Formats: sequence, C-alpha cells, structure tokens
Amino acid sequence: MGRKGEEIIRAMLQVLRVTDFVLFDRVDIEFGDHLNVISGETGAGKSILLGAVELLLGGETSSLMLRAGAEKALVEGLFSLGEAQLGQLKEEGVLTADSGPEIVIRREISASGRSRCFVDGALANLAMLRRLGEELIQVHGQQEHQMLVKPVRQLELLDFFGGLEPQRKTFAALLNRYRQGSRRLAELEEGLERRQREAELARFQRDEIDRAGLSLEEEKALEEEIQLLENSEKISEALSGLLEALEGEAGGLFSAEGRDVTVLSSLGGLRRVLESLSAMTGRAAPLLEQFEGARYALEEVARGLRDLQAGLEHDPGRLEQVRNRLDELFKLKKKYGSGLEEVFAFREKLEARLAEAGQDEYELAGLRAEIRELSASLAEAAANLTQARKQSAVRLGKEVSRRLSGLGMSGGRFEIEFAGTEAAGSGTEYLTSGADRITFLLSTNPGIPLMPLSEVASGGELSRIMLAVKSSLVEIESPSTMIFDEVDAGIGGKVGGMVGVYLDEIAQKNQVLVITHLASIAGFADIHLLVEKFTEDGRTTTRVRGLTKQERPAEIARMLGGDAGSETSLAHARQILQASRKGEPAR
Repeated sequence: MGRKGEEIIRAMLQVLRVTDFVLFDRVDIEFGDHLNVISGETGAGKSILLGAVELLLGGETSSLMLRAGAEKALVEGLFSLGEAQLGQLKEEGVLTADSGPEIVIRREISASGRSRCFVDGALANLAMLRRLGEELIQVHGQQEHQMLVKPVRQLELLDFFGGLEPQRKTFAALLNRYRQGSRRLAELEEGLERRQREAELARFQRDEIDRAGLSLEEEKALEEEIQLLENSEKISEALSGLLEALEGEAGGLFSAEGRDVTVLSSLGGLRRVLESLSAMTGRAAPLLEQFEGARYALEEVARGLRDLQAGLEHDPGRLEQVRNRLDELFKLKKKYGSGLEEVFAFREKLEARLAEAGQDEYELAGLRAEIRELSASLAEAAANLTQARKQSAVRLGKEVSRRLSGLGMSGGRFEIEFAGTEAAGSGTEYLTSGADRITFLLSTNPGIPLMPLSEVASGGELSRIMLAVKSSLVEIESPSTMIFDEVDAGIGGKVGGMVGVYLDEIAQKNQVLVITHLASIAGFADIHLLVEKFTEDGRTTTRVRGLTKQERPAEIARMLGGDAGSETSLAHARQILQASRKGEPAR
C-alpha cells in the first residue's frame, strides 16, 4: 500500500485507503508532497475524507460511520516520518525499534461503533494514535481557528515563532523545583511546632533515663541485697543456731555423762572409736576414710556459716535506700518498658527521634535558602522570557499585519498585548509558561482601534488570521502534513487568490491538504483531487480521483460558477492556472 523505496525527507501522508466508510465503497488516494487540493460539489463527501484522517489520529468512532449494509469500516493511512520524528517516537516507546521511516496506521470500526487500532500490523491504543498524530498532522479547521482566541494557544504560537520553547521549558522545570520545595517547606513548617513539642518530650525522657544510671547487673544485685536485708534477723538466728550446734558449748547433739557436746567436738571421740575398729579389722578402714571426709566437710560448712554471719548486717537505712532505688527502677520500667532491656531500647528510639528532629531543622534551613535562590532565579528567568517575548511579539505583529493586507484586510493591524499574571513574581503564582498573559489584538480597518481577537474576528477572519500566522511560521516549523478546512469561509475570489499564495508558500516545506470551494485556491494545487458522488444500482457512492492536467480547467471552471462548459469559463480557468504557476493570484 504505497511507494516503497522512495527517499523520504519529511513527515507526510502518502496514501489514504477508505473502505465501507459512510458514502465511500473503496477509495485509494495518493497525495503529493506539497499542495493537495480537494474539491467537489457540496455534499459530495469532501469533509468525510477529513473525518477519515482524523480517525487515524485517534478520533472518536460511531456505528453511523459504516456504509449501509457493511459489517465494518476500514481506514488506513501510509505515513512517512522524518528521521528526528522516528527517533523520538522510538525513544518514547510509541514505535518499536524495528519501525522504519514508513508506517501504516489502520482503524477498523465495527457495526457496534467500537474500533480496533493497528500500527504496522500490531494492535495499538488510542493514546498511541494521538501521540503519532501530534507528530504527523496538524488539522486547521473551525475548532483550531476558535482555539486562536484563547490566550494559552496565543502564547504557544508566540513562543514557537520566537524559538522560545527551550527557554520556556527551562522556566517550567525551575518552577517545578520551586513548587516542590515550597510544598516540602510548608509540610515541615506546618508540623514544626508539634515536632518541637515531641522533641522536648523525647529529650526529657532520654535525660530521665540517663540520670537513673541504669544497668542490668545493678537490678539483679539489688534484688538479692533486699532479700538479705529484709530477712536479716531470721537469717542471723538460723546461722547462730547452726553454728552453736556445730561448734558451740551448749545445745550439742550428743550427751555423755550428763554433759552436752557439739557435733564437731563429738566427732573426735567417734574418730577414735573408728580407729580402734580399723585396728581390729581391715574392713573398717574405708569407713574411717569416709568419716574423715565427712568431718572435713562439716568443718567447711562451719567456716562458711561463720563467713556468712560475719557479712550479715541489719541496716534499716540501707534497706530504705535499696527499696527506694528499686522503686525508681520500677517506675521507669512502668513508663518505658516491661524490663530494663525495653527501657534501653526505648532510649535508643528517643535518640533516633531527636536526631530526626535535628535533621528537620537542618532541612528547614537548607530549604529556606534554596527557595530564596530559586525565587530569585525564577524572577530573572521570567523577566528574560518576557523580554524575549516582547521582541518576538513586535516581529510577529509586523509579519502577520503584512500578510493580512493580502487576505482582504487592507490596512488591518495585528499586535500583541502583554499583561503580567496575578501576583507575578511571588513564585507560587507563576504559570508554567512564565509571568505573561498575552492577547492577540486586531484592527480590521484603518482608524479602528485594536481590540481582542475574540471580540472582533468572525469565523472567516479567524481562518485567515490563522493562515497568516501559520505562513509566518513556515520557516520555523518542522515539516509535517497540514490540513486546512474552511480556510475559504467568507472570502471571495481575489482574497481567495492570496489565500492560495500563502497556502502555496506553506506547501514549499510542508505537505498541505486543503478542502476548498474557491477556484482561485484550487489553481495553486500540485495535486488536484475531485470528490464525486453518483448513484449506481440504486446506491449512492462517492469516489475520489486525481485530475489530469487536461481535466483541471473543467473543474476550475465549475468552481467559478456559471456555465462550466463555456469557452469563457474555461479560458478564465486556464488564466487562473497560469497565474498560479507564477505564484500570484489571478486578476
């Protein structure tokens, strides 16, 4: 479907195929590189072709788009891409790495009105088609003309004319940094008082824990010590009884001849008995050894009891100190954790919280300094952008005014008025486009004051102003396909001729498709396509065919009105065609 192998130097629509679409049965249209004019009787279906192209750009579908009796409608377009566009779309992932400089976009519409999209045979979505459309085609119809009165669109056109888009993007990036920093600063400042209170509490809690001088070993030692101190009298009595029994003079466990003896003292007599027994029988010798071991063990017990008794003290003052200390530990554990390990862990969290608070204050100071610098940079960038825009506005105003004279607005003036945005310079009130609001002003005749375009321009005037603006941008814009619909609204033959001149100028660097009723515009066509409607077997069908050099005068004559077949009309048509080859309107 197309002319493979040809050298491709710019983006353009090479071939459009329409099948079972509204009035079209099957149409294949090949377009030229420059000015393509589409003409035909009113109602023949010229605007339907524009609708078909818009479908390839992601336009909405409807079941009414199907030709009567058809199961589905099909619209296909073969597009060529410039090298820069191809690289950009691959980088964005809209096209695959295998995509070449020619792509086929296909849209299928079912009887339910639903559609499927394909790019080079692979399923695609509407977002992809719309992104491709941004690179491939500009449609200048009534909607685009109405956009011309909107300040946002006016500013975009001015920046494009002045080559200020990089400067504008730099400003937008700077503003984005400023806004992000401002939001972060507001968040920090909003919670600053709360965080300061939290930090004070954390500092108090940390200091309280630190002042307590806690250690895990101390708690265990205190618990053992209080157990001793609280039971010191009972322990003392028990120790005294045991020592008395082991080595005292009273309360012994054995009695001989009415005299009490202690455990240890009695063991000496028992030892002598065992020694005698051992002398009488060797079998008693091991028992003597065991007895000696037991006696030594009891002596060790006695020494241990004496040491314990010597270390025992009954100190009510110390007992009170230990109780107070354990109570202090208990309160800390009740506040900060079930055990000292949890208290220590809580203290670490407090330390981290205090570090974060310090970091917040550090970040606040840094953010305030950064925002002050960004604010100054924004003001400087906005001022530079405004100055550059005002210089571009003067040049664009003169250029458009000059072109308006040839478009039926002799003596008309076009200027651009500047007004700053509200609170411009405060940073938060900047627009991403800068500090400027602009208004396109128009005076259609000498002596009439300049007024906003939205207040004075009719639909036909808007289309001519758009044409004047676009022709002023022709040396700046990247080559692409431009479609002009209703560009001839409200104008006559002479002005139409000047419109043709400007369309021809634009077409020197761009592929242009224009739908027109004016012969003076059609005369400039490099490719002239005729849309015809006819009835066959009771069905209405529309076809499109390219006119030959010999056929063109007849169509130009028809567009002039009157008797299209008369020699006078044909002579006038040839005059228009001859004049257009010189790049000037017929007189």
